[in-house]
Amino acid sequence: MRAVRLLVVLVVLGALVAAAVVDRRPGPAAPAPPDDLARVAPSGASADALGSTWYCAAGSSDPDGPVGHTVVVVNPTDREVQGTLTAYPGSAEPVPRPLTVPAGSTLRVELADLVVAPAVAALVEMEAGEVVVAHELAGPAGADAGPCASHPSTTWYLAWGDTSRDARLLIALFNPFPDDAVLDLAFTTPEGTRTPRAFEGLVVPGGSVIVADVGAEVTRRPQVATTIVARRGRVVAERIQVFDEPDALPLAPIPEVPGADESDTGEDPDEDGGDAADDAPADDELPDGEGRRGLAVDLAVPTPQETWVLPATRVTADRQERIIIHNPDSRSAEVDVELLPVDAAEIGGIEPFELTVRAGETAVLDLGAEARVLDAALDRPLVATAVVRSLNGVGVVVERVTYVAPESDGPGSAASTGSALEARSWVLAPGAPTSGAASRLTLVNPSADTIVIVRLELLGPAGRRPLPGQGEVELDPAAQVELDLGTLVDVADLAQGAVLVSADAVVIVEAVGRSTDPADRVAGPAIPLADGLARPTAFAIG
Repeated sequence: MRAVRLLVVLVVLGALVAAAVVDRRPGPAAPAPPDDLARVAPSGASADALGSTWYCAAGSSDPDGPVGHTVVVVNPTDREVQGTLTAYPGSAEPVPRPLTVPAGSTLRVELADLVVAPAVAALVEMEAGEVVVAHELAGPAGADAGPCASHPSTTWYLAWGDTSRDARLLIALFNPFPDDAVLDLAFTTPEGTRTPRAFEGLVVPGGSVIVADVGAEVTRRPQVATTIVARRGRVVAERIQVFDEPDALPLAPIPEVPGADESDTGEDPDEDGGDAADDAPADDELPDGEGRRGLAVDLAVPTPQETWVLPATRVTADRQERIIIHNPDSRSAEVDVELLPVDAAEIGGIEPFELTVRAGETAVLDLGAEARVLDAALDRPLVATAVVRSLNGVGVVVERVTYVAPESDGPGSAASTGSALEARSWVLAPGAPTSGAASRLTLVNPSADTIVIVRLELLGPAGRRPLPGQGEVELDPAAQVELDLGTLVDVADLAQGAVLVSADAVVIVEAVGRSTDPADRVAGPAIPLADGLARPTAFAIG
């Protein structure tokens, strides 16, 4: 089938051969969070910055593939901004294109208009601060959108991934610099940490993007966390998670990756020296079963953090909502997970979950299976902000993973890291990745004693304008509000534009959505600007 073509070619580009090795010992302590808050997560540069640079690693420009790549450049300033978008088609020569983004508007660039390649990354360089960049992936399997990276890094982390029979886990590695980068990739499953030889000493040539098929080495695992550490150089890492019918995802023969280190650093737990992946559960033992569909693209996390906020958490009878907490450190993390309901006055509080996430391990909290959550939800959906805190100073990596079955309303899959930052201004870009999408915007006021006034504007091809009927929102102290953007903005305008959130005090913003063509779910944090940028403060939502 046509949708398979890209996945097969992406796999051939990836780094994938040799036996996997399991090492149950945790690795070295994860790096401390950087002092530069701009490197904690994607964020816009300050208004007085001379320029801004963004990196979009994952995607394709192959018209026959299922993950077409569209870059969205948003200019929230009051002046026209010039810049350049450079497409990097695998290891081929990059292709530049000049950009002009009018004041208060959004520019969309389909990379297939520049170059056709099975894997293509993008580097966006603008001659002003505050400009932000996101990208969209869409195809027959599903659709998703999310921020591009505002900085490369020597380390990247993903708390979740799935290599079950109906799933394909791909990691795009983009090196925008002229010198080669050398990486080590490790994968944590409930059985231990795998360090495949094919991913030790992996070379990402300068000015190139490669795509690694994790499932070719770490097979049939519904929960896979990823750690990427650079021996040399810096890269940008993004995950593409595809769910499709099993027959639509055949494994192609994979050539050996040039530059991979043949040495082996772990101890093989199998006495016969076999691949521990041979012990994977049979197909009928895998959770979540067959028939799943969806596409999720997510930027990896450059550093673990002590606090993560997930405003758009929702528990209903027809969806699976899980919070995944990965601890890449050599010390255990004592973690609290609080669910702060929008209508807490009516349903009361929910006792926090107290978790110990041991060194190098992952905890999975299935909210829909927890009695205290079900008791609070009763016969109605539970809409809440989830706050994940490490209480003993050990940073963790957190994702919320949503799955809705094909036979339910709004089917598909989505993942989000939520936010490790708060700010006064945010850009939701894009608001909806495809025609027919529905989007909800959740605004959280973390202050216990300050009313916050929030202004909402649409930044579209025609320029800036207030959202009709919802130009301002008043947030009471310790309050959260969920807005249905589909009732405020025409779907076509939302699909072509971005939403600017401006507040007179810090807030936290997240958006979730639904795509109907193809049917899928979309989730991800908005992109904060530099004004008021800080790590989330302690708060309680009432």
